[in-house]
Amino acid sequence: MQRLVGGLAVCVAVLILSGCADLDRGSLQLRFAQGSGICRPAGQAETAAVSVRDGALWISGRIATDTPAQHLVPVLVTHGADLILRITAVPKPGASPLCLGMVDYEASITGLRDGAVRLRVEHADRRILDVTVTVGR
Repeated sequence: MQRLVGGLAVCVAVLILSGCADLDRGSLQLRFAQGSGICRPAGQAETAAVSVRDGALWISGRIATDTPAQHLVPVLVTHGADLILRITAVPKPGASPLCLGMVDYEASITGLRDGAVRLRVEHADRRILDVTVTVGR
């Protein structure tokens, strides 16, 4: 996951910073890309995983949606040394297959200081990942 997969629809990430004492609010940057939605296979669970490389957090996941025709909207919120990546799905206009959907995504967060960072990934109101990682160069 060293680079975001080509051909993915890249959306502009919204960056909201509040109560940011331990993170440098001026240097955090969120990059986000989503794949095409598919009809969700039976038993397919939502996922999120994180890795640390070159001082950045790399997140990949899969979000369950009402239909495959969804646009994912990421919001990065900080609270002290905690990061919360909240991803919500918004229906795309037009016709959509009549099935439950699943959409893959990839994200990176750069501009972090070295040290421990708690990362939470939420899909709408569902907490998918809650982990503390160490960022270093």
